Amino acid sequence: MSSATLALNLNPTMGAMFVAVVVSAVFYGVTTLQTIFYYSTYPRDALWIRVMVVFLWILDGLSLIMISYGLYTYLVIDYMDPFALEKFSRFYGAEPFSAATIAFVVHEFLVYRIWCLDNKFAPLAVLLALLSAFSCGLSIYAAQKAVVHPSLAVVLEAKSWSVILGNSLASFIDIVITCTICLQLYRSRTGVAKTERMLQRLTLYTITTGLIPAMICLAELISYEVAPAVLAFEVFEALVTKSYVNTFMASLNVRQSVRGKGLAETTTGNTPHGGNLATVEFHVSSDSSNILGSAMAGTLASNTPKETSETYGGPYGTHTV
Repeated sequence: MSSATLALNLNPTMGAMFVAVVVSAVFYGVTTLQTIFYYSTYPRDALWIRVMVVFLWILDGLSLIMISYGLYTYLVIDYMDPFALEKFSRFYGAEPFSAATIAFVVHEFLVYRIWCLDNKFAPLAVLLALLSAFSCGLSIYAAQKAVVHPSLAVVLEAKSWSVILGNSLASFIDIVITCTICLQLYRSRTGVAKTERMLQRLTLYTITTGLIPAMICLAELISYEVAPAVLAFEVFEALVTKSYVNTFMASLNVRQSVRGKGLAETTTGNTPHGGNLATVEFHVSSDSSNILGSAMAGTLASNTPKETSETYGGPYGTHTV
């Protein structure tokens, strides 16, 4: 009695999707830890910031659920059904809805930060906001094709140009945002040694977190151009949402680190003129000399200093020193 064996190599397709799910789950765990750290460290941030954090965390989890269920459909529900590979899973195809929303929200937040740091960059901020909206529209278009017409051929045809244009545009926006913030920090130099070191740390954080999404988008673009039939590009596509959310969370959580290091360098609390040092945060200013994310302000004290407090407002909420 003979038996027919179906030889089917799933390594370049389902294997790539499996790797995407595993890596995405690991990064989602990192996002969850950053979210818990944020809510325990910055409970006085503005309400809209705290709502945005939980909104992005939910969308990031929804993205992981979609790609996980898509893989489950192929490997479990449609097990040993080779014709099912000709159809694109609607759950997996709808994932760009979540990814596009996450990228758009993070871009708009960073553009808003550029505007707040120095309103002379308002025209550039408006342009970046419009480009981000256009990139979001491209991703939604590709997702709509995958949901309405789940044929693999139709989806790949829609992705053929939307992936190239969308990822190129997203990488461009990320690079411009990173370079602009670094330029604003560079222009805010005061010549004070402690402030210079703080600005260097802020610049390093900006470059590290800002360029990661750009590099992942470029990696997805290259892998798609080199081997479109192999789903290796799906690994990077799944990581794009995680990189944006982690960039957003890192930009919020880094404040304590930078401020803490600044205070550690001045543990004596005395200026050369006998004054005390207080930490003041500047967030909104039309003067480029006051755009520090965290600056050390010296206040001269008398022989019997009195306890005083001042409240400063900004996009993160109010801060009392």
